[in-house]
Amino acid sequence: MRKFLKVFAWLLTFTTIVCIALALFWSASKSPEALTHLMQWFDKTWLAWLIWRLVIYAVTAYFAYQCWQLKKSDPAWRRVILRICSIGTLYIVVMEWALYSTAGGH
Repeated sequence: MRKFLKVFAWLLTFTTIVCIALALFWSASKSPEALTHLMQWFDKTWLAWLIWRLVIYAVTAYFAYQCWQLKKSDPAWRRVILRICSIGTLYIVVMEWALYSTAGGH
């Protein structure tokens, strides 16, 4: 039952995020001014978004470190965890590069 609740909570969170994204896309397609206002709002609050992303990266790094500490003695897990961390780091670098190259790099 407990696992079901965890899966249900994850699916509910994922569905909520997808619905918010779809609502933003629908709103932007109906009214181009709304997208312009949203982009201006993102430009005004760039520091808050930077802090938010840094918090997410710090939490991710913390949990990756915790996984590493739990499984570092097992060689089979060591390669898997290193691969996951490498891919995650590459993803962060590419996404930040994309953000800063399109936004002009605040």
